[in-house]
Amino acid sequence: MLLVAVAAISALLLLIGLPGYLESPLGVSLGPAAILVNLTGLVASLVLLPKVLHLAPSAPFESPDPARERRALGHALVIIALAGVSDGAGLAAVVALVSIAGRRSWPPILVTVAAFGVAYGLGRWLIVPPEANTLTAAEEAIGIALLVASLVLFGLYRGSRRALWRSLHQEADLARREQAARVLQAREAERTRIAREMHDSLSHHLALISLHAGALEYRDDLDPAAARDAAGLIRSTSETAAKELGAVLAVLRPLPGGTDPAPTLADVSTLVDTARGPAGAVDLVLDVGPGQPVPAALAHLYRVVQESLTNALKHAPDQPATVTITGRPDTGVHVTVCNPLPDTPADAPGSGLGLAGLTERMALIGGRFTAAPTAGTFRVDAWLPWA
Repeated sequence: MLLVAVAAISALLLLIGLPGYLESPLGVSLGPAAILVNLTGLVASLVLLPKVLHLAPSAPFESPDPARERRALGHALVIIALAGVSDGAGLAAVVALVSIAGRRSWPPILVTVAAFGVAYGLGRWLIVPPEANTLTAAEEAIGIALLVASLVLFGLYRGSRRALWRSLHQEADLARREQAARVLQAREAERTRIAREMHDSLSHHLALISLHAGALEYRDDLDPAAARDAAGLIRSTSETAAKELGAVLAVLRPLPGGTDPAPTLADVSTLVDTARGPAGAVDLVLDVGPGQPVPAALAHLYRVVQESLTNALKHAPDQPATVTITGRPDTGVHVTVCNPLPDTPADAPGSGLGLAGLTERMALIGGRFTAAPTAGTFRVDAWLPWA
């Protein structure tokens, strides 16, 4: 919609300003070819403008492509340069300046503002008729300075609004994930509690079976009736124990949806690709082989990387992170996740239970896990067996 409006207004401005353009120094020197130059500037600026406009990420934690952002600055500079020789590219140059300002990165903003000023001066000399320059140099300088400042401020405002919306979207996504994790944790805790209670009862019944079976084995002075009673007690107790064992297995059976295939190293790479923070710098160093760890080890590895990246994105959203995974069949798998600590701690909700859960998980499989700030960085180290 914006592009259609820019195209329509630019074409209208080109038609309105065409007589004056032909009377300008550039129009006089080129003659009828000046019309083609003006029209070419309009078309080229409209073709390049979509490559300058901000492209919203498709996922809450996905960052803009740095290569596209660099290309956007180059395209904006080309559009602004075209505005220096073509009336038709003027509005596109204004939109490009606002779009670059919306990124809220001062080096590109300053470069674009400087280019805008140069293009304005060039256009005033080339495509404005001499009799149209009625303002003094000071008045014109103040006017263009106010115009550029207004455009930059408007772009910064739009960028701030966009960043606020993105932050709220990320917080909502994190809240949904944390709520789902808390629900799953509560269900697992209740299942574990029930299993422990059943285990105690099952142990009691097995102890009774052992006691009466021992009596039948070692006592040869029991009369047939007492032996039958002991055998009957063993039978009834074993039936009860078998039922309770079945109940324990039913409780410990994975919940629906928990039977997905175990993740692979490719899934870990995908996780890193899709969990980039606003800074857009999450690097993965993967050196595992030959072969891959067993599926159970890969599941634990995936969980360590997932929780570590979630923790980094939550508490240091603007900082780069590095995930390093190395492993050999004879040395096990080492995982390191590092990110610089922010100058100002992020005001993010969190209970610390995720990292505590990873400590417990690694202990249960014979691995090791540490997570602590070290020399200005937050570092997560984990080791887990290959098989």
